[in-house]
Amino acid sequence: MTYQTVSGFAQTWGLVFLVVMFLIALAYALWPGNRDRFSRAAQLPLEDDGGPGDGSGDASGDGPGRGPTKGPSKGHGAS
Repeated sequence: MTYQTVSGFAQTWGLVFLVVMFLIALAYALWPGNRDRFSRAAQLPLEDDGGPGDGSGDASGDGPGRGPTKGPSKGHGAS
């Protein structure tokens, strides 16, 4: 088995494999039963879920549970 034989096999069947996988993904995306699922997923970024910037979180902006620490921090000249 030479390099060219293996290369030809990989190129031919690799292309066939990728085309089949693309067609499966395309069929999944366009399948009528998935329309509602994708419509809901498309609207998720637009929903008001009380995320950052709505005034309900901490003021630090570091995310949940990362508010100001108590006491002096170590290693910054504090005794």
